[in-house]
Amino acid sequence: MAEYTAQIVLQDVSGLPRDNSVNVYHFTSGANTGTETLATDLRNAYQTHLVSNAAILGGVNKITCKIYDAQSAPPNAPLESVEVTVSPQPGGPREVALCLSQKGSPQLGTAPAGQLPTWRGRTYIGPLSAGQLGTVRPGVIIKDQLKALGIAIAAAGGEGFLWSCGSALVPVQSIFIDDEWDTQRRRGYRPITRVTQAV
Repeated sequence: MAEYTAQIVLQDVSGLPRDNSVNVYHFTSGANTGTETLATDLRNAYQTHLVSNAAILGGVNKITCKIYDAQSAPPNAPLESVEVTVSPQPGGPREVALCLSQKGSPQLGTAPAGQLPTWRGRTYIGPLSAGQLGTVRPGVIIKDQLKALGIAIAAAGGEGFLWSCGSALVPVQSIFIDDEWDTQRRRGYRPITRVTQAV
């Protein structure tokens, strides 16, 4: 069975690679073909549900999807790479994200000897647009778009591909989005100024 890693890179308007946000997904397939369709479907899912249908992402001007052979030894060049330029929306605090959680079925999973399968996965969607962060809790629109994104990810590549939880081969069976923001401190910008005062 072929195993693939999909890397979604959300390019920050700063143009600095360190400011990009990255989401990673795992797929399995019974064939070694169709990776171009998988990459295109994932890119389109992000563009449709996080940009076109609603301005979910903030401060992002390009979406890139790369597909890697997860079974190849490093250095591992991407099998596919597709991208799309998008109009950046005003961003809120970059550390704020909303989690698209995944749950798999332990009975369907396998793992290498001595390792427990990962039955859950988490994808932190962000950076978010300032317009999505005006409420104490995530609103209906952003939760609905993340749910639609999850459905599109599960369908990506066609019937030959299975979305898996983590690197263990446990197919994703359900997704959920909580009505609470998450914080990803590593996504914040580095400070460029400092105010000091002797007291």
